[in-house]
Amino acid sequence: MKSNRISYIDIAKGLGIILVVLGHVNNDQYAIKWIYSFHMPLFFYLSGYTFFSDKNENLQQFIRKKFRNIMIPYFSFALISYFFWLFSEINNKDSVLYKPLIGIIYGVGTIEWMGFNLVLWFLPCLFITLSIFKVLSDGDSRTYKVILILVCLFILFASRRLNIRLPWSIDIVPVGLCFLAAGYCARFVKRSNKSKHWKNLFLLLTLISSIGISMLNVRVDMNSLIYGKFYLFFLAAYTGILLIISISKIIISNRVFEFLGKNSLIIMCTHDPIKRILFKLIPIFLDVNISVIRQSIVKSIIITIIIILIITPIIHIVNKYFPVLLGNKNDNIKR
Repeated sequence: MKSNRISYIDIAKGLGIILVVLGHVNNDQYAIKWIYSFHMPLFFYLSGYTFFSDKNENLQQFIRKKFRNIMIPYFSFALISYFFWLFSEINNKDSVLYKPLIGIIYGVGTIEWMGFNLVLWFLPCLFITLSIFKVLSDGDSRTYKVILILVCLFILFASRRLNIRLPWSIDIVPVGLCFLAAGYCARFVKRSNKSKHWKNLFLLLTLISSIGISMLNVRVDMNSLIYGKFYLFFLAAYTGILLIISISKIIISNRVFEFLGKNSLIIMCTHDPIKRILFKLIPIFLDVNISVIRQSIVKSIIITIIIILIITPIIHIVNKYFPVLLGNKNDNIKR
């Protein structure tokens, strides 16, 4: 059966998930500032680029399909992460053990609610974002579309003034929609064949622009609703996305990056607990303060590689024996 996957999109996902893990390992303020400026917008963008909705598929069918592909993995890995946290990190737990369980339903990536695996906030947020985009991209009713856009705008501006977080990270959805819509529209942009010299020059300029613009803003964090100046946030995010897409198109084909991209969901859902365990073990065996290691970009890259190597057998086990965790009934994983 011929695969309909796009190689450079898988490579972009692979590069993106490496940056996600590295961003959670490294603690250098400049590296983090750059990585955080675009790593999560990149995944919204790529979800928009690969967005497909059958015209004969109604909203209910679409939501059911996305719930299976996104929310079943979310609940599966959230429960696994919770029990892992419960039994392996007992000394770090709050006395209220039921609150993280409620946090799984609440779906907000804060220490208070999801300290056992913060990065899972992305999945319910993506599910809501895709569902809203389905309504905006399909259907004949302009009224519903206008109402949805107005509600999103209200949430965008009100969320910055509220002291509470909305369930399933709905307060992040309006920003996520901007990147998802950009990715969707990018599919229809005609690509031109540039010379290798021009591609290399364009890549260098994009890299310089991405780093430079990100340094002008605060350290952004979509999960925490920290955007700094909106125009700098969007400029840095789109420039960073363009950089990763450009690199992916130059690479064209790479089995390692494609493998990581195809399995980015598993890596995203499992790397944080593994990272925390490594952070406990490294000072014991190496007799060094973990904060010193996290300040070094080289050492952080090494730890990132170790984390991904540890996850690799987990990927094979989940795909072969437990595809139900990913919302699949067989080992032909398709995301």
